[in-house]
Amino acid sequence: MTMKVTVKAKILLSLLISVSVLINLSIAIESPLKKQTTVLYDGSDSQYSKLISRLENFKYEVSLVNINATEEANGNSHIRLFSNGFRLVENLLILPINTKKLPDNLSSSELIQFVNDGGNIMVFTTPENSQTDVIIFLNELGIYPSPKNYGYIDYHSNGADIRNEILVKENKILSDNNSIPKIFNSILSSSDSNNGQKLSISSCLLSNNKYLFPVLQGSETSFSTTLKESIDSINSESTWSIGKQGYLITGFQALNNARILWSGIDQFLNDDTFEEEIVDELIKWCFQIKGLIRAGHIHHAKLTGDEYGKDEILDGKQNISNINYKIKDMVSYEIGLSTWDGEKWTPFKDVKDLQLEFIMLDPYYRLNLSDKLTESEDGEYELYGVQFRVPDQHGMFTFGVDYQRSGLSYISESNVVPIRHLANDEYPRSWEITNSWVYITSAVSVVAAWFIFSVVFVVSGKRQDQIKKNN
Repeated sequence: MTMKVTVKAKILLSLLISVSVLINLSIAIESPLKKQTTVLYDGSDSQYSKLISRLENFKYEVSLVNINATEEANGNSHIRLFSNGFRLVENLLILPINTKKLPDNLSSSELIQFVNDGGNIMVFTTPENSQTDVIIFLNELGIYPSPKNYGYIDYHSNGADIRNEILVKENKILSDNNSIPKIFNSILSSSDSNNGQKLSISSCLLSNNKYLFPVLQGSETSFSTTLKESIDSINSESTWSIGKQGYLITGFQALNNARILWSGIDQFLNDDTFEEEIVDELIKWCFQIKGLIRAGHIHHAKLTGDEYGKDEILDGKQNISNINYKIKDMVSYEIGLSTWDGEKWTPFKDVKDLQLEFIMLDPYYRLNLSDKLTESEDGEYELYGVQFRVPDQHGMFTFGVDYQRSGLSYISESNVVPIRHLANDEYPRSWEITNSWVYITSAVSVVAAWFIFSVVFVVSGKRQDQIKKNN
């Protein structure tokens, strides 16, 4: 009887294990990310119909969430970014909302976790709509938007032309298009300059976080202050930013290439004043359509061709030869770069600032990788390379390429290789060492002199014996 119970228990246990495995597999199968995009708004979605249409035009699966409606229906629980540890949404668009508190599953800590997991967030705030949880999240990144009811003001704008310097030229978000400054000019200079401009625009201050990069900068004559006070009551304590220290649009890219975009301007989102060109540029960058680059076809080898082992393919892209490197070898390194054009991967050309570091604790070499003006066999990568001599130091070295530019995906590739010292039979011998020439010459000279002396001595000795006999 005991035997039967034991057998039944084992069968039941195996069934439970099988069921649990199937459940885990089903969770894993349902978890792969799609281009899911959640839009949080406060009010009516009809004013953003063109924005939603543009998102759908980029093949995003848009999910609209009205914060006020979910609060009234007590249905906040269905607004989730994660399920069983898996991220449910690829992109999050937060439009200006006036709700005091977001649901717990949309708190600032949840937003930070969302970014750490690779999610992208686009945030819009205005002086009238500045949500606390969103502001705390932005502060964690080093973005400090102006407080509620603080607006961007410029009393000296003549409305004729926006200054080029306020569009930060180093950014890779907005295209080099002459129409974009004109659009911002119409937004920022929409009122009578003699009476000043109190627009519904927020500005922000930035920390020294190197992963932040400004897109639109305030003009020299602008400042941010409370919109409720008159011009006579404005002082240093009532201003948030002054001149070019204030920014109107700012980007952030984490080390995992998650992207965050903050904008204090929302005028180009509404259907009445919709600006498709600017909206498309911001969407394409923040939601990973624009500015994507990747590395591949990584190869390093000795120029002599001496190697052991076969080439290995790692992660489907790294072609690394198992080279028996030793000190003072001549080595070649090659890497390919590719960029996404919206439809396919194409070669990323004309990169002038790509560098290779040969590292042991600290870089021994930092070398420029030059464009080889050739593409990979599949036509997706532009190849860059360099040749150099291994330093006279054995140990574990790293081929490292760390390419971080504002607005572009970060590339960090590293390959660790051992560098051995010379074997006993590989050291230079005798005449190959120039310093030994003196000693070799002296040794040969002594031998030659001894030989000559011996010959002379023997020959001269025989002649003396013959002279004695004749006498």
